[in-house]
Amino acid sequence: MFLTILAISFGELEVSNSTVGILIGITVFTFAAVALSSIKLIQSFLQSEDN
Repeated sequence: MFLTILAISFGELEVSNSTVGILIGITVFTFAAVALSSIKLIQSFLQSEDN
């Protein structure tokens, strides 16, 4: 089985692919949570204006 582990380097710092993947996952999750919260807040505001 041929397994290649790549590392992304930022100057002197080398970051593994799993670390980059985890950071991207956390970023996407946080963005989705903030977007959902903002949408719910706007919907709540618009419903309170109708009443």
